[in-house]
Amino acid sequence: MNYFNLLVIVNIFLTAKFFVVIGQFNLSVYRQMPPLYQFDDYDRCLESATVTSNIRTTYCVVYAEIVENETSSLWNQIASFSADRRHYFSHDRLFFGICLERCKRLLHAAVTFPQHELVRNGAIRDTELVNYYFNVHKRETDNRIRYDKMVNSCLNYDFHHNFGLKLRTSIEYCEVANMYLEHDNLDVTVYTIFVIIALISIFSTMYDYRLKKSEILSKQNNEFYKIPLQCSEHQLWVSYSICRNFYHICDTSKSRSQTAEDLRFFDGLRVIGVFLVLFVHSLILFMAVQVDNPQFYETFFYRPETAILENGAAIIQIFFVMSGFLLYVNFNERKFVTNNTSLMDCVVIYFKIFFHRYLRLLPSLMMLILFNSTVLVRLQNGPFWRHYVEAERVFCRELWWQNLLFVNNYLLKESCSHQTWYLAADMQLFELFLIVLITINNINVFGNGIYNLLFETKTNIPYKSGYF
Repeated sequence: MNYFNLLVIVNIFLTAKFFVVIGQFNLSVYRQMPPLYQFDDYDRCLESATVTSNIRTTYCVVYAEIVENETSSLWNQIASFSADRRHYFSHDRLFFGICLERCKRLLHAAVTFPQHELVRNGAIRDTELVNYYFNVHKRETDNRIRYDKMVNSCLNYDFHHNFGLKLRTSIEYCEVANMYLEHDNLDVTVYTIFVIIALISIFSTMYDYRLKKSEILSKQNNEFYKIPLQCSEHQLWVSYSICRNFYHICDTSKSRSQTAEDLRFFDGLRVIGVFLVLFVHSLILFMAVQVDNPQFYETFFYRPETAILENGAAIIQIFFVMSGFLLYVNFNERKFVTNNTSLMDCVVIYFKIFFHRYLRLLPSLMMLILFNSTVLVRLQNGPFWRHYVEAERVFCRELWWQNLLFVNNYLLKESCSHQTWYLAADMQLFELFLIVLITINNINVFGNGIYNLLFETKTNIPYKSGYF
């Protein structure tokens, strides 16, 4: 009962705190500012596929910056909100989705708007972001040249009419009606690989099923898939059997060492850690996509529990610690290196353990890279779809080697599959700690000194990188 009362008190406190924040957050003033995302109806625009005046029905996603105007009270309000980057989005940076057919009609009606206003108000100030878009959307060069002036004029006319402010604009990409991304050689190759794997899996499953049916009637049940086959030829043919691999993964009756049994609780820690990581990443995704109510997330940053989520990156350290601990236990249990091990044998053992781990991770990582570079971009469409997936397609085609060498965590500005930074960091820590273990077990001196040095290093590096 005491625990229940405590939970009620905590909930009341958090709720009261949240409503205090909402009270301080003037929603009516907030709504006077331009929306962060202003998108025309994407489907309606491209469904009306007509060709007029050499402009096919086209939908463009545009990045825009509001031109500074200190005489405008609205601009001063926008600048004030944008200055607090810890809690608010940059409200002077906007995204537009504009249908060029509507844009053309709007400019034809803009007879009362001064022509000198229908021009570009200087170049985008954030050159790093614009250059990034240019690198990602290389096939949009012609569209930028063709539509840049019209889009800039259209948005400035509309924006000046509604808010009395001007814009600097840059086209990120355009979608043209009835024009689709063509398949290239890499697409065909990846599709072929996936089809071959699927066919092999189907054949292996059918072969395994045939073996089961060849048994006596009492053994023709699912227990057959749990029993290892004695014939090496049969083992090879059923390697890709879906049924056998499913039961192999779910089998908890396999004999394991006493150490492995003692460390079974690590599986629970992994599940909890993965759940927390997915939870935080889903929240980050919602903060990155276009939403109609960004004020929800901006007020969310004032809530006490948000401080925990903002420091959620520390959860990843749990996986690094578990990985290092398991390497330590496994290495010492198997006694790969002793005082009598020669230097050449130590080198051989190092590369043997390293490549065992590297080759175990490589196939899955390669499949992810191939999928992201070909299939992912075709799974959906929409005004903001390419904004998120085009970078995966481009960088996984051009910079795939960073992932295969496990160095992409140092090159995240232009990186394929950002989430695999963890694999790279874990691999690097694995290599370093493996060298430490081999050295300590071979020399058998300075062990405590080396561990103390590693502890001080891992403590000082985050501190200095965070505060200096």
